[in-house]
Amino acid sequence: MEKFIFNEEFAYAKASHPSGASLSIVAPAIFMFGTEENKKEWLPKIMASEADFALGYSEPNAGTDLAGLQTTVVLDGDEWVINGQKPWNTFGHKVTHQWTAVRTDPTAPKHKGISVIIIPNNAPGVTLVKQRTWGNHTTNDVFFENVRVPKNNLIGEVNQGWRAVNLKRILKLLSEKEKNKKEKGNLPSKSRG
Repeated sequence: MEKFIFNEEFAYAKASHPSGASLSIVAPAIFMFGTEENKKEWLPKIMASEADFALGYSEPNAGTDLAGLQTTVVLDGDEWVINGQKPWNTFGHKVTHQWTAVRTDPTAPKHKGISVIIIPNNAPGVTLVKQRTWGNHTTNDVFFENVRVPKNNLIGEVNQGWRAVNLKRILKLLSEKEKNKKEKGNLPSKSRG
């Protein structure tokens, strides 16, 4: 209910505010896994609606199997160079940045060689192609061709992105664990006899 009221108030005031992904996934992941530099750079921009995000997770040959992703990123001096494709990118045409899961180590085990990097939609080499789906919904194919972003656009540590892309699942598990702990604490103790 609070989220509904929050969105209604922003709409009534005709004020921009971050997308659902920016507030529910990106900001918490940066807060939990980002470097201090990541936090200083991105959290204020998210809260000021200067940076809004779509999730760049799915891939043509892997679907939503994040461990099978093939979009690559290679460090070249002080910049990361990204190549690959992210289909089914909801809201990609409405946001400023992509929160993108990328393969930083192709020789590492599938879940270990993944990082998360922030890519501005207006960076040279980023191409968004709108796709209409049933119900007149728009999704996007996002192509990255030799896209260069600053080194500090990588969130947290290299090859540690699996935690960030699974943040929602991690938070849900922690919440359930806390709920179960509280419920157990409210149960009457068994009498010893």
